[in-house]
Amino acid sequence: MPGRLALPIGRVASIPVRVTNVGLTTWDSAASQPFNASYHWIEAAAPRVVEWEGIRTAFPSPVRPGQSVSLTMRVYPPTAPGTYRLVWDVEQVNLLWFATEPNANPAETVVTVTGAAIGRMPAPRPTYMPGQAIRPRRGLLWSAAGRMLMTQPLTGVGPDNFRLLYGDYAGIGRADPRVHTNNMYLELLVGSGALGGLALLWFGVRLLRLMRATLCRSDPAGWGVAAAVSAIALHGLVDSFLGFTPTYVAIAVVLGLLTATVRHGESHAHRF
Repeated sequence: MPGRLALPIGRVASIPVRVTNVGLTTWDSAASQPFNASYHWIEAAAPRVVEWEGIRTAFPSPVRPGQSVSLTMRVYPPTAPGTYRLVWDVEQVNLLWFATEPNANPAETVVTVTGAAIGRMPAPRPTYMPGQAIRPRRGLLWSAAGRMLMTQPLTGVGPDNFRLLYGDYAGIGRADPRVHTNNMYLELLVGSGALGGLALLWFGVRLLRLMRATLCRSDPAGWGVAAAVSAIALHGLVDSFLGFTPTYVAIAVVLGLLTATVRHGESHAHRF
């Protein structure tokens, strides 16, 4: 990235940059949640944001881990003269900015903006540069979930509310609201309390009976479905995935296959 730049007010500049993917995920601008290069304008003397939403620049082709790519990024300067920090960033649309991820160290360019001011400067939004999110380990998340459940043991804190509340229970000032309990059963208990726990227990007992009936049959297809159910149940001990539509639809399909296998026999196992 260039160390210093001088840009005139009111004109979009084309700036050549070269970026390297040092992560583990491919940056693909054609993906369902695309990656794009962008930037933020920050005051030079303080971490106050002047403009957060920079122009997006798509990657010409997928950038795999370890690869570098050269881009010509379109940059629109602030509407008042002065010295600013241009913070370069990559966005995954509707999910995250790399600059706010843990241990991020975004590149910056000092920019002198010259010319007559255009209108009034918009109020900074957000006021200050967002801090990097903190993602705790499972042990701390589970401890926070236990303390949360003790405050609302009967009905829980509400479905999908753990991620919004766990920061206070874990002593984290800037908790990432995308983090769940990392345990499917604990997530259900925290969200619905003892009442939800009883429903989960009833469901688990019924499921075990279905699996037992399936395993007692000489049906390799049924055994495969039972193995899939077991894999989901075990994975639920270290992950919480019921909030994602493709996952819970797939789980529902697997459970439907298990029920069909037991109730309809081999010749009708495909009906559910």
